[in-house]
Amino acid sequence: MMRAFGGKARFGGLRWLRVLLLNFCLLVPFAQPSQAMEVESESQLIVAGALLFNSAFQHSKTKWLRDWPCFLVAMPMVMQKWKFLQPFSEKPEDSKRMPAFAAFGEGMAQASLLGLGAGSEWGLQLTPLLKLSLGGALDTGFYYGRTSGVMGHYSPSESDYEGDYTFVHWGYRGFAKAQLALPVGLPFALLFQNDAFYRLFVAAEYAPHYLGYTGAKEGELWRNMGNGDSFEGWQHVMSAMLGFAAPFDPVKMVGVQVKRESYFEGTRIDPIYAKSGIGDVEWTVTMMAVLGFGERHSLMMMVPVKRYAHYDGDYLENEKPLLERHGHRWQLKVALLLYGYKF
Repeated sequence: MMRAFGGKARFGGLRWLRVLLLNFCLLVPFAQPSQAMEVESESQLIVAGALLFNSAFQHSKTKWLRDWPCFLVAMPMVMQKWKFLQPFSEKPEDSKRMPAFAAFGEGMAQASLLGLGAGSEWGLQLTPLLKLSLGGALDTGFYYGRTSGVMGHYSPSESDYEGDYTFVHWGYRGFAKAQLALPVGLPFALLFQNDAFYRLFVAAEYAPHYLGYTGAKEGELWRNMGNGDSFEGWQHVMSAMLGFAAPFDPVKMVGVQVKRESYFEGTRIDPIYAKSGIGDVEWTVTMMAVLGFGERHSLMMMVPVKRYAHYDGDYLENEKPLLERHGHRWQLKVALLLYGYKF
């Protein structure tokens, strides 16, 4: 379990950010732009569909949901993006690919039935394989009632979440990110004399980020905009994906991703949640496929299998933070389908 908060863990996270910022400061002044800055605006409508299996609501407060084998929901979301690109080397003939060395940025605003949010990310493309960036986001959930669970803090006395009002409280996040892509299919392509192996790749990412919520004190449990049970503090977020860039339409890519999330050692967690397993290391294995239909239409399918804390006996979902964890269990709770349309 997490120990009481100490300065060492937070200093470690800030030191990582300082190293990244130092690299930015050293590299950018000596880089000479090869072309003018490119600015692009993009509006997108996303419809998120979720097939929820019985395991997702077998402990729901709503009795009739517990008896259903599955449940299908869909939610629209509108997103506006602004992209900036300053090349420092010649761009590839394929205009969709990034140059080997460039500065890039992205601003984003979105609205959905869960709430409103905005964020940005700025970084450097150092080689065709390596990207470094910094970013942050701010969002607030819509209020659908005292116990809706969209945005609010956990009340141990009520054994449930208490909803907070829209615009009164906000969730915020800051992060640093390092992304590395490796064409691991090259040796197989040479060995078997088959160009299809060139399309096999591994993409790895490490993104420490700081999560916070204005409606909860440090150590208290909260939720916002669809995020699960969360505490304020630094988190390690790392992932690796084995993917295949398909050479035929409409399939663009298929792959399997493994993701690990954990709080920095020393994150403060209220002792009342110490035995619940909330704050433990989280593992997720996701099978995914990306399809494209012309320039405007896209479809992403994801099937995540996640390791959840296991509790004995009969209980309701809102009681989990006060229970004692007895091991873990891998479960498939949802299959996701994201349709995107670019205006």
